[in-house]
Amino acid sequence: MKVKVKMSEFFLELFSEEIPAKLQVNARKNLYDNFKIFFDENEVEIKGQIKVFSTPNRLVVYIEKIANSINKKSEEIVLKEAAQILIDQINFDKPSRLSQLN
Repeated sequence: MKVKVKMSEFFLELFSEEIPAKLQVNARKNLYDNFKIFFDENEVEIKGQIKVFSTPNRLVVYIEKIANSINKKSEEIVLKEAAQILIDQINFDKPSRLSQLN
């Protein structure tokens, strides 16, 4: 059974000071690459293309068909590991008591 995924539009418009023409090309490419990498890494379903436009005062990202929701798998973290991470962040220069319990 195939599940039908509801699709939405995505539109982002960024306003800025005047962007020189040569920098607009790089800005469009960087914006496209960053969105593509982000969507791929986070498994965001896109049925359309990522389109990036620019004018001297704005950058625009438009996607005609993007998934309405994202389903991420949860990760299980062992409580001892989570506590160790927290302690290490608080006392990064002192040895942790939890590490001495092993």
